[in-house]
Amino acid sequence: MNILERVRQFEEADKPIDALEAYDEIFNQGIAEWEDYINAAVLLFLCQDYGYSSEHRLPKSIIDQAWYRSNEILDEAEKNFGPIDEITFWRRYFEFAVLGEPSFEDECKYLVNKGMTLVPCLHILSSTSDIKYLPHCRKLLNRVNDGKTAKDRYVKSILENIPGL
Repeated sequence: MNILERVRQFEEADKPIDALEAYDEIFNQGIAEWEDYINAAVLLFLCQDYGYSSEHRLPKSIIDQAWYRSNEILDEAEKNFGPIDEITFWRRYFEFAVLGEPSFEDECKYLVNKGMTLVPCLHILSSTSDIKYLPHCRKLLNRVNDGKTAKDRYVKSILENIPGL
């Protein structure tokens, strides 16, 4: 099994320690796609959550580096692939969720309306009641429903709690 297959296997099996090690390997080998960078960054974002880190018995070393490393990974993705709307979203979302930065629904609406990503929908309808975005959220929920990555499982958990979805 090659390293890309191992990343997918560890993600699907919800083994964050193994997945993070495999992500680092594909980054070092230069074979990662931009989606891999986002998946790793979101996985590290989740590692900062006490419930998640306790459930997975994460070592203190991962928890202590999670904030810094998640942002570093997003920087690496932008350096390697240029500006990508989903990277923009996750960077702002991490700041909102972890640092308590102000909500950013208008920026999310702009990103969704550009048509390159649906992921900002998770913030739009969890922060406002703008039902115009319900069809987009349903489409996003269908995409993440199988929950093969920590990112997909997280997005799904948010969307499933939005009334009317």
